Amino acid sequence: MANFVLGKVKGISIELHPTFLLLIIAIFGFLLVFDAKSLASTMLLLAFLFISVLLHELSHSLVALSKGFKIKSITLLPIGGVAQAEELPEKPKDELLIAIAGPFFNFAMVFGILAIGYALIPQAKLLPSLELLQNPDNLGLLIEKFPLFALLWVNLLLGSFNLFVPALPMDGGRVLRSLLAFRMPFEKATGIATKISSFIALIMAIFGILSGDFWLILIAAFVWIGAMSEMQSVSIKQTLRPVHFEKIISQKPKAFSGLLNLEDAFEKMQEKNQVESLVELEKGFGFVSIELMSSVKRASWFETRLSDIAVKIPAVLASTPADKILQTMNQSGIPFIELVKNHEFAGIVSEKDLTKLYRLQKAENAP
Repeated sequence: MANFVLGKVKGISIELHPTFLLLIIAIFGFLLVFDAKSLASTMLLLAFLFISVLLHELSHSLVALSKGFKIKSITLLPIGGVAQAEELPEKPKDELLIAIAGPFFNFAMVFGILAIGYALIPQAKLLPSLELLQNPDNLGLLIEKFPLFALLWVNLLLGSFNLFVPALPMDGGRVLRSLLAFRMPFEKATGIATKISSFIALIMAIFGILSGDFWLILIAAFVWIGAMSEMQSVSIKQTLRPVHFEKIISQKPKAFSGLLNLEDAFEKMQEKNQVESLVELEKGFGFVSIELMSSVKRASWFETRLSDIAVKIPAVLASTPADKILQTMNQSGIPFIELVKNHEFAGIVSEKDLTKLYRLQKAENAP
């Protein structure tokens, strides 16, 4: 199921993951049936969480943009937000500033609310008295009774959890990696941060299982998967960056003719157990997959040519480093790249060949 696009800010697509909407609907339905009294306050708290997560991620993204990094989208999930960037910042200073931007916004909100409630207009009683705050048992009641305090509480938790848990891919893990990277290579810093993140994820999972806390288990899984993904991404980039990949360039790639109709192309793909293929167009090459073909009604396959649905594959200079080529593939979702040299076709590189090259290079560099 695709994300719901809410709009764009500075060219960044703001998207809502379907699970976030399903969670809100589930909580709304449950409270409506079993605890209608707390329905309004809980929905308000969720609204505050939604807004705070969005602004938290936007803070990261705006700082990243100011540093020259391109942010494609922000996806809001039940356990937080994920910004999709074209590449990771490798300069420790850049990563540190981007990482602390989100929590900084949350803490700024906390201090701003405190200033409004206790210093600027205390007579409005927008926040609970200090006496009430001294009793932890009052927390639930205070969140329900004082909306501004609920907003403060959400931002305090969001900022603290993200910053003070030193686990990738959360902000605290990125701060830890950036601090390590001031003293060592980026890949080594990522390796250490990943090991720490894995240990924290394991502890979270154990506590979650023992306490029956589903959310803690879910967060542990998110941390584990995110940390492993970060390590793999950095490893691929560092391994492929210095590699000369001319030997995997195909100057005469195997491709279907763009004049072939979808029915005949499908039969050929079945024969070769193939789900995607290059397509030779009048100018350059395109890409077609079973999914693209399935978007056309089967009754129209005889009349539809591959050139009608083929997606033009990205083209980059032949001098582009291998890690950048793989990054372009990941961004486009197309497993082929056309290489250009002196404004002329130089060859095609496939994702499968780049992956093989990475594995061979990794084995060669192994200690």
